[in-house]
Amino acid sequence: MLFALLCPIAGAAPSTPTQSVQRFYRHYLAYLKSLHGKSREMEEARRQDRAATEPYLTPRFARKRMALLARCAASVEPAPGCEGDPFYCGQEEPLSFAVKRTSHTTDTAWVLLELSFGPQDKREVRVRVDRSGSKWLIDRVRCPKR
Repeated sequence: MLFALLCPIAGAAPSTPTQSVQRFYRHYLAYLKSLHGKSREMEEARRQDRAATEPYLTPRFARKRMALLARCAASVEPAPGCEGDPFYCGQEEPLSFAVKRTSHTTDTAWVLLELSFGPQDKREVRVRVDRSGSKWLIDRVRCPKR
């Protein structure tokens, strides 16, 4: 019984903002890799994308992201905000990521991530994470200015 109390539960909510962001980006990049070479109808792709990301996002950010994806899908010309994936701010997927720094208050944190797209191609994004009960959920991703 004591052993069960001392071992973390698989799938338990991350206890820090850093852990929450790391878990999301590991999950999201693995999800994107699983899609390579598969063609699906857009609606099915949107449903799967929503299921893969929403548990990690605040409801506000999830709604905002789905509205952005719908706007981008409906536009013929690239609309503002449609230049790349909102989680890694680009067209090509990062090969890896590393947390550079985390700063937080009681209920809000900013996690600075370095995304690696190749040996000489690195980009930093700032991820805002908000406490929701015992969980930390992503509420915003700030892309670097270009």
